Amino acid sequence: MFFINKLLNCCVFFSFLAFSQSSLADLKVNSNVSSYWIDGQSALILSAQMRSLGPLGVDGEKHPAITKWKIQWRLKHAESADACSIDKSLVILGLTHTRPRWKGENSGSELLKKRWAKFENALEKIESFHYENAVSAAKKIEAALAQVGTFSTCSQLVESTNQRANEILKKYKDIQLDYDINKKYGELDGLTLLQ
Repeated sequence: MFFINKLLNCCVFFSFLAFSQSSLADLKVNSNVSSYWIDGQSALILSAQMRSLGPLGVDGEKHPAITKWKIQWRLKHAESADACSIDKSLVILGLTHTRPRWKGENSGSELLKKRWAKFENALEKIESFHYENAVSAAKKIEAALAQVGTFSTCSQLVESTNQRANEILKKYKDIQLDYDINKKYGELDGLTLLQ
């Protein structure tokens, strides 16, 4: 059995699963939410804490929230004297959404609570985009694995599979990066308390 691993952005916690007997390619999605606490009673204080405590993005800057994902795939091959093909495959997508939690929300002013609600709505929209983008990448890899033909050697099979999967990963990584840059890491979608 060959194990192929490609990391996008950072490590994500997930569990390995046994191969399913029902199909050639299987997809498993594991999603996680990680949070950090902020505390204060003004938009300026909360924003400053998010800039200080928020997760680091691929741009090297801290942001209020971030979604990172990792895709792994496993192949079980069928090998004969002069041919190698995929017998079964498994694609695992691990996602982690890192977001702030406001300790003092219950005692905040009505205006700040409204801004926080708007911030959280924007965050849900952005997380949803990143989740769907990552799932699309995993599904494309799953479909690509199901289309892999027969090769004369298993090393050729692995090389071809890696090449195709890496092309797919790059495409969807670029989609995520373009989205983040074009939306100023969520600010244009309302991911700020200062408006």
